[in-house]
Amino acid sequence: MKSIQSHIEIRTGSDSDIPRIKAAYQLLEHLGIPYTPRILSAHRTPGVMADEASRLSENGFRVCIAAAGGSAHLPGMTASETLLPVVGIPVQTSIMGGIDSVLSIIQMPEGIPVGTTGVGQSEHAALLAAQIAYLGENEIRNKIRAFLGIKSKLSGQININPVIGVVKTNTAHFDPIKYQKMVSFLQKAGIETIEYDVTSQTKDEAVHYLAELERKGAVANIIVYSVYHRIDGELSPGFWSSRTDIPNIVLPVVTDADLAVDEITRGMLHDRLILEEFKIMPNWGAVAFMGINRYQNAALYGAQIAGVFFPSISENINNYRSEIASVVREKDERIKTDGIGPFF
Repeated sequence: MKSIQSHIEIRTGSDSDIPRIKAAYQLLEHLGIPYTPRILSAHRTPGVMADEASRLSENGFRVCIAAAGGSAHLPGMTASETLLPVVGIPVQTSIMGGIDSVLSIIQMPEGIPVGTTGVGQSEHAALLAAQIAYLGENEIRNKIRAFLGIKSKLSGQININPVIGVVKTNTAHFDPIKYQKMVSFLQKAGIETIEYDVTSQTKDEAVHYLAELERKGAVANIIVYSVYHRIDGELSPGFWSSRTDIPNIVLPVVTDADLAVDEITRGMLHDRLILEEFKIMPNWGAVAFMGINRYQNAALYGAQIAGVFFPSISENINNYRSEIASVVREKDERIKTDGIGPFF
């Protein structure tokens, strides 16, 4: 399904991945949303892949879905070449069940975020991409809301604004310095933040918070989620994704205190993270997962969504990306001049 009005590109590294993400194409077709499918390999056609990624915005796209399995470099390499938000689908693998895929995509370095779904959750990826691409369009948003089972409809002119909500699920279990840097980054980029602490709040109050985000025309909602002190039930990440069509970004966090245990206990904690957290990710719906403790990437991903609709924010992201690239080039010049000694 291809259209010049397409705002969503779906890229796979090979044709074998196309049947595996069939649900993504089907959902967009069900919602009446055009998309552009591509086959672009990060390994076999890296130059073409990078060139096409760098031209996504000028070609009219607002978001890119990239699916990959195993080493799964396509989503991250795509994200490194564009300022648009990239949604990564970890494809199921025969040997490791897709855990290799999700780890390859989700744990991106600071500065290059990829919004990652659960393993094989192509329908969630398509829904998330639609939420991002059509934030300003009533008709599509109401179709998405109906699909989610949200009874209230949006009416009148939708005025989206550079506003992002930040939900704090366990304030005692995340890094306050990194958290504040995340919020400050958003604000410096020109984004208003609305912070919400759910520790002592009720379901009704949380619903009121989401209604306030929608009223303000927010473009995203970041959920700071403690991996080892998670909140089960109504106020888990799945609660937020099922009650609004605003894109939700989940930032899983751990603290030094969480890891200040003996080696056996630490191993058990990591087993829980891999064996439990990645298994329940699909239950949380269409959310964009960030890497563990990637506070900056959560802020960047939210800013990228805002940047789709507000060019000044996109320019701020571009300046930031130029700065971090400059740091790498300076270090490279230093190592060529002084050798590896200064880096030990």
